[in-house]
Amino acid sequence: MKYFLLIFFILGLSCQSERENIELDVIKSTLPEVVGTRLYQDPPQPPPRKAFLPDSSEWIIEPQIGIFIDGKLVVNDSLIGADSLQKVIEKQKWFDSVTLAYQTFNWEQYHKDSIEWANSIDEPAPRKEVVLKVFDSLISNQGGRISTVSNLGFKKTFQVELKGEFAELLTQLQDSTKIPFQINLEYFSIIGRYKIRPEDYKPTDDEKVVATLVLSRVAINAEKTKAAYYYQENCGMHCGYGYVIFAERTANGWELLGKNMVWIS
Repeated sequence: MKYFLLIFFILGLSCQSERENIELDVIKSTLPEVVGTRLYQDPPQPPPRKAFLPDSSEWIIEPQIGIFIDGKLVVNDSLIGADSLQKVIEKQKWFDSVTLAYQTFNWEQYHKDSIEWANSIDEPAPRKEVVLKVFDSLISNQGGRISTVSNLGFKKTFQVELKGEFAELLTQLQDSTKIPFQINLEYFSIIGRYKIRPEDYKPTDDEKVVATLVLSRVAINAEKTKAAYYYQENCGMHCGYGYVIFAERTANGWELLGKNMVWIS
């Protein structure tokens, strides 16, 4: 009897290992397209801020036009409910404060900053290697760690319609009985031009960390032809995304079908 139990145990480990390998294959095949190439390059630095007179036509390029109330800039929408006299008073405060800022503006420093900015555009700094940090385990929904993916947050047309097998895959992602499993990040050491490193990795001076990724266990249909997983990208303070990723196995391997957004910050 104990030999039968040993055989079942070995077969169980073999099936689990096979499934985990499929999960890793799904992620490795689709992750380059999921992440994309937008993080390869640094965005250009904005030009130095310049002072304008209140009646200048150049105000149209300002990102936020408003008026000053008690020394703080507020957008015009916040005064929709104000009476006409209040609007005139606050408009004059804004006019006076902007005029004063123009009169006391440090034009000499502005010209120096402008030259440095122009030089940085013409002669950009050497490109650093881009690094993505990845948590070393595929997480499950234990303790609700995957953010209510069944709700999918926003009211929009998703890339993948949530019905049939795709709806079932989404249900699988809610399964809190699955346990996370640790992955060997050497399997993901390079994705496109991204270097993949663990979450606690300390970059060198020649490297630039652009985001930290969280990946979930992969839901797979019985025929092993369709799959889904949760992908989370944290790219800075108040910068992040959460998606449910759908993939399908073709003659060329696993291919991305679509990304349904769960949340954005």
